[in-house]
Amino acid sequence: MSSLQERLQLKRVPLDTWNTREQLCLASAVVRSGDQNWMSVSRALKTVGEPNRPPDWYSQKSCAAQYGALLEHVETPKRKKRSSEGAVETPQESILKRLTQERIAEIHKVIAELTQQYEQTQKEITELSDPTTSDERVHELWNATEAEKRARERDNARRLALLKEREERRNRAERAWRPGQQSPGSGSPVQPSSPLLTSLLKSSPVVTIPQHMSHPANTVDTMSPSAGAPTLSMLLEKPQGGSSPQESKHAAIEHIKSQLVQIEQQLKAGTSTPSPDLTPPVPAVDLDDIDNKA
Repeated sequence: MSSLQERLQLKRVPLDTWNTREQLCLASAVVRSGDQNWMSVSRALKTVGEPNRPPDWYSQKSCAAQYGALLEHVETPKRKKRSSEGAVETPQESILKRLTQERIAEIHKVIAELTQQYEQTQKEITELSDPTTSDERVHELWNATEAEKRARERDNARRLALLKEREERRNRAERAWRPGQQSPGSGSPVQPSSPLLTSLLKSSPVVTIPQHMSHPANTVDTMSPSAGAPTLSMLLEKPQGGSSPQESKHAAIEHIKSQLVQIEQQLKAGTSTPSPDLTPPVPAVDLDDIDNKA
């Protein structure tokens, strides 16, 4: 029993106020399913509970919190003598018995109110059916009916306000139970962000071309095509005249193509240079000399 109370006290304080009927249904479900199977208890209450309740009104946490509040107000049963007949009443049975008596008294009160309302309605119908009833009395009954209608509208507005206030209380309770977030100054250091595309475009070109290309036969001096030429970032950031961004992008692409063509031509010129022939020349053979020697 003590361990059960300790576990239930760790639950949140109930945010909602249940009526006697809901508490009686909760106590009956706990006696039938046990105080550890809150899923079954919640499912049973959703089928027999009051209509027009919020979705989380009969949730498992809400049922556990409501039953924990009931256990806090239950009286510890006195131990009976061994000779006395009957077993000791458990707290669950004590709660169920107390709520059953309260619900019976509540039902008797509701029946009395409905009986009085029925008699009053019958009396008003008789007065309205009587042709001798004055117009002032008819207007008085009409005003009473309108007042009851306005009272019902005020009750509906009050119920909506209570639901809104309940939602705010639930949000505050969740923020209070949520673990505190780390402050910006504490914790792991912030990782540096990756460089942006604009910073990469503004930086120097990545492709570098050597100024001298050596070859076994000769040395070809080449000039970097990017030297003195506008960079890609300049073409993208400073469009000529009133050109659109699409035209600037097209010009940048053409610039890159021209640079690639120049590099390809320079590589071909460096590799296609004929190497000197190191073999000695073969003397020409005359057929007349061969005949004379023979």
